[in-house]
Amino acid sequence: MLPLTGIRVLDLSRLLPGAYASLMLLDLGAEVIKIEEPVRGDYGRWLSPRVDGQSVLHAMINRGKKSLTLNLKHPRGRELFLQLASSADVVLESFRPGVLERLGIGFETLKAISPSIILCSLTGYGQDGPYAMQAGHDINYLGLSGILALNGTGDGTPLVPSIPIADIGGGGQMAVTAIMAGLLERQRTGEGQWLDVSMLDGVVSWLPALVPLLRESANVEQQSFFLSGAYACYTVYATADGRHMSVGILEPKFWKSFCEAMDLAEYLPLQLAPLAVQAVMKTRIQEIFLEHAQAYWIAKFQGVDTCCAPVRRLDEVAADEQVRWRDMLAVPADGGVPRVGCPIKSTGGSRETAILPAPRLGQDTDAMLRGLGVTSAERDQLRRDGVV
Repeated sequence: MLPLTGIRVLDLSRLLPGAYASLMLLDLGAEVIKIEEPVRGDYGRWLSPRVDGQSVLHAMINRGKKSLTLNLKHPRGRELFLQLASSADVVLESFRPGVLERLGIGFETLKAISPSIILCSLTGYGQDGPYAMQAGHDINYLGLSGILALNGTGDGTPLVPSIPIADIGGGGQMAVTAIMAGLLERQRTGEGQWLDVSMLDGVVSWLPALVPLLRESANVEQQSFFLSGAYACYTVYATADGRHMSVGILEPKFWKSFCEAMDLAEYLPLQLAPLAVQAVMKTRIQEIFLEHAQAYWIAKFQGVDTCCAPVRRLDEVAADEQVRWRDMLAVPADGGVPRVGCPIKSTGGSRETAILPAPRLGQDTDAMLRGLGVTSAERDQLRRDGVV
């Protein structure tokens, strides 16, 4: 049995961060019900590219969930939501602060009908503070955290990452951690709680490796510290065929193995040499890598106990033997919806839940309403009234 079997999650969030969080909860066994506005639904449904009229991204991150349409601005929609919440364990939402209260479904209301309920609010800046009501997206949170400024090739221009780091890592995964902790606390006390998860908070919490640099200089520049590509032992090198190899060596024993494999014994004592020396070493190592194609270097380092790996193109990742072994990415050859697997593996129970497609908008509305005792005639009236 998966750890969250029997847990019901009502997901009011839209787009990526909340959907990623509830997908992880689903893969851990929870039942996830997306509550979407009638007609339009989650904005993510309309993103390109699409398969059979449905966004591929939306389909990937909402697989296996249920979809119930409810107009939360309508009194009857609010009533039905609260009725559903009375039997739920978790409510996940991503509105700006104050929206739930204005809709009449804030934490105090939820707690009154279910003292053990857990509300997780996932926002850009949190429920309080001077930025709380500001709009934002991933690039803004990374910019404010200082992380974006340090991504670049050294000329001072920030390099925008190709994945939404703050949305997924600072937001979605932090929300999962908070919810799991909340469920554990509830198990001990029987009490629910309101969890306040901020994507800016999430990425700022990742600064321990960078903040110590402020002791040495008030102006930390790109490409000037150990993990930024400034050091020969931790950077990317081009190969003869225009591909690349990543070298990510921290431990001296791995540096030793690398230098021996590259026939550079003279570099053994220089792993942490000053930046001027690093530049010379990087130039020489780059010259060596340019002597052969990437495939040669993959074979060369096969079995060498060091940290040197190919830089894969996105289209190659699904075929990677480790990714396939761990069942982490499947891209159908027929152009269907790709699937990202659950990154949390366990020796107990099955490795993951049954793989079901993402629901069509409102697909489970009738079934959910029947479960709440709403008759067929009442459901028809709710549709006419724009409630579902």
